[in-house]
Amino acid sequence: MKIKIKAFGIAAEKCGRKEWEQSFPDQLLLSELRSILSSDFPALSQIINHSLALNQAYIHEDIVLKDGDEIAIIPPVSGG
Repeated sequence: MKIKIKAFGIAAEKCGRKEWEQSFPDQLLLSELRSILSSDFPALSQIINHSLALNQAYIHEDIVLKDGDEIAIIPPVSGG
């Protein structure tokens, strides 16, 4: 299955790109995708507490991904 991945802010810098599609095996959990992304982009581990969103919503990481899903890698944000 193909998943669209978008990285924002410092996460895009650590991944070396802002947006891409990548193929993954079927029945992949969001938590497994996090591990794969950390392996593919070791610099992501430097971003403490980055979040993953699925189809523009924050969800639990025990969700099974589907073909065509969109993942966002979101670094911590601050502001006032």
